[in-house]
Formats: sequence, structure tokens, C-alpha cells
Amino acid sequence: MAITDEDQPIFYDRLLKRYEAAEKNLREDPDKCGGEEYIKGYMSGLIEGMALLNPEHKSICMESESEEELVNGHNFIKEVLFTEEDVLKRIPEIQEDIVNHYKKIDKPSVKVFSVLRGGKYFSDLLFSTMTDRKFQTGYISASSYFNNKKLPGNKIRVDLMGNGTKSLWGQEILIIDDIYDTGNTLRHINGEFQRRGAIVHNVVLVKRSGHHEFDVPILSYGFEVHNKDYLVGCGLDYNGDHRKLPYIASVKESKHG
Repeated sequence: MAITDEDQPIFYDRLLKRYEAAEKNLREDPDKCGGEEYIKGYMSGLIEGMALLNPEHKSICMESESEEELVNGHNFIKEVLFTEEDVLKRIPEIQEDIVNHYKKIDKPSVKVFSVLRGGKYFSDLLFSTMTDRKFQTGYISASSYFNNKKLPGNKIRVDLMGNGTKSLWGQEILIIDDIYDTGNTLRHINGEFQRRGAIVHNVVLVKRSGHHEFDVPILSYGFEVHNKDYLVGCGLDYNGDHRKLPYIASVKESKHG
């Protein structure tokens, strides 16, 4: 792991403080801090991060999907674009792309960072069955908010969660995220690592072609779409919901209109 056993309590405490601050914002003035759904999604991401650092924390992890939604058959879905079978079939093909790429590179390790929260589902599918110990997994986060205020323009605040404290010069970095849309988030993430001298590649579950505003090098991707619909499932969410659907679907206009 990118975070050592010795460092884990430090980073756990950091996440806990952020969670407590977010909980306070949710109680006192959620609209000032991006809205209730945004804060809940952020808090859920923090809980997942804490669970990774402290297994005892898993019992209070927030679920994105309610039992009622699962039972009622997801009537907000416009179209299932890629089934669970499609996703599971594609995973080993992407794994092969990753392994073959890094076979050609004479480096002892590759640090893999999934972007919380969207990239975690995809990263778990990719690396839970990966046997090559060259790949060391970790987590980072990115947000367009800072100190409860939305950042101007296309700015994104990237939190390396302590992974940039040691030299990354010449280090191979692989970023795992749910979607390559405009490319703005990936551009900022790549920039943070590149400024530290790292060599960065990206793997995404979905590539939304025709909408890229920034060019980002993609080593491999799961599926390509061209529409502008909100997508949910396999890490993709709408206002923090529906990440854990096992398929990828578009959302009806009434859900987000």
C-alpha cells in the first residue's frame, strides 16, 4: 500500500476530522457547502477512506443504494448501456492492457491510485484479482470545492492524501477513475503528480467521446459513449447515489431535469 502501517493512524485522524467538519456543515448550512447531496456523497467517500485504514470502521460505511430502490427495479433508469455481464467481461481485457504496458517498463513498482469515490468500484474490480505484486494500490480525492466554497472556473483541488510527501521522481503512477468526460479532473490530478516528477497514465471505466476539453493520455478504458446523459452504476453516480449498481445506465430526464 502507498500508506505504511505506521502512517495509517495519522491519515485516519485526518479523514475523521474532515468527516466531523462535513457533518457539522450538513447540520448547520448545507446549501452554503454545495448542498445536502454533495455533502453526503463527500462524507460517504471519507467513510470509505477510513474503512480502508481501519477495518473496524467498515460497519458504519454508508450505502449509496437503499433497499427500497433495489426492490423497486430502478425506475429512474432511462437505458442500461452496459450490463453487469458486459462489465465483468471487459475487466480481464483491461487488466491485460495494464499488465502488458508495464511489462515493457523496467520499474520495480507501479503506484495505482483510484480517485475517491467514483474510481473505487472500478479499481476494486481491476485489482482485487490482480496477482502481480508490482502494483501498489492507494487512494486520492479531487473536488471542485475548498473550504466549503466552489472553486472558480475549471479549478479542481486534488488531495493526494499524503502520497506526495515522499519523492515521486521517475515513479510510475496509474490513475483509476470512473469517467473521462471533459478531462478537467484528470488533467489536474495528472498535473499534481507530474509536478513531482512522476510518469502518469490513466485508466477509466467510461470514455465520453466528443466532449473532451482537455487531452489526457488514456492507457485503457472500459466503454465508450457519446451521449450527454447522466450515467450511474459501477462507481458513476448522480448526486452521490446509485454508485453500486452493477451495470452502467443513463438516467431519465425527470431524475436530473
